[in-house]
Amino acid sequence: MRSRPWLVLVALLVIAGVLVTARGLQGQDPDWHSSRSDGPKGTSALLLYAAALGRPARTLQGSFDLPASATTLFVFNPFTGYSPAEASRLREWVAGGGTLVYADDSLDGELSQAFGIGKTSGIALSGGVPAAPYFPGVRAAGSGSAVTPFRAGPAQAVALRSATGAPLALIVTVGSGRVIALADPLLLCNGFIGDADNWRLAAALIEASPAVAIDEFHHDLGNVSGSGDWSRQPLGIGLLWAFVAVFVGIALRNRRFGPRVHPGVPGERSSAEHVSAVGRLLRRFGGRGMTAELAVAATRRSLIERTGISRDATPAQLVEVLARSSPELAAEWAAAERDAHLAAASGSDAALAGALGRLHALAYPSMSPTATIRG
Repeated sequence: MRSRPWLVLVALLVIAGVLVTARGLQGQDPDWHSSRSDGPKGTSALLLYAAALGRPARTLQGSFDLPASATTLFVFNPFTGYSPAEASRLREWVAGGGTLVYADDSLDGELSQAFGIGKTSGIALSGGVPAAPYFPGVRAAGSGSAVTPFRAGPAQAVALRSATGAPLALIVTVGSGRVIALADPLLLCNGFIGDADNWRLAAALIEASPAVAIDEFHHDLGNVSGSGDWSRQPLGIGLLWAFVAVFVGIALRNRRFGPRVHPGVPGERSSAEHVSAVGRLLRRFGGRGMTAELAVAATRRSLIERTGISRDATPAQLVEVLARSSPELAAEWAAAERDAHLAAASGSDAALAGALGRLHALAYPSMSPTATIRG
């Protein structure tokens, strides 16, 4: 039982190692068809093919800076999904005259919404035949793999169909540009571009514009190509996961991370402590004026109760009643109220304390036979 926490620690360290290894191997032969890969599923041959056909080719790396509109941009299986802002920028770029070749097994959510491209829930073999003469010389194109066909919309032209008639390639016009969507990205990958008429299809797509570009920005793990953020580099990712593993391991072993902190003694606190705390807050935030107003209002309510007049009596009515029943008390009340306002304005704590004491004596006089006021 005691060894289980350390088994968890070892498992987390293994995960960290796998992530570092995967990050280091990124681009060798990924399933998202990177142009940096020379493997069968990579697309490095597409860049070489474009150069052989006299088309300048580049890749988008480090940032999603779209090329000139007279360019064919290839997007293969984005490893990092497009944001809504990026999808909107790409649609504007296509509408301005760009050509987007979008080859994805499952479709990116934002790109699918931006260009109105959808797929069915069925499966078809990738062995397309031309549905219309959009690609000259292409009689059959495919990889023989199972793919999910498109769901063609009313304004979308089907360029390739499977043997059973399922749409495998769509052409969508957007403004002055167009989107060519391929259900099977393997058609343009290194291991399949020489099969059937795939090379003719690749040539037709390359020659659709004077220049070629491939989006590698969304093939990167977290879009960090060329980033100086060490926490997103292989070593940094490994160190972060190692820290998590050690932290979890120590926590499972019930080891302390620091000295024990004892909670405060439970129980009710005295009223004097609450009064002291409120006083410190009022003093810290300049609450002398508010304190004086609260004390004056409390004293006024006490005097109203003692005189027996209505509780909603105005300050003027209170002064009038006091002047008739007890002129000395009326004078004392007027002087105490005036001193409280003057003390609050002076900024002196001693003066304010004296004024509040005077108000308190008026509000709660000592019990004596002469303390009763007659109305």
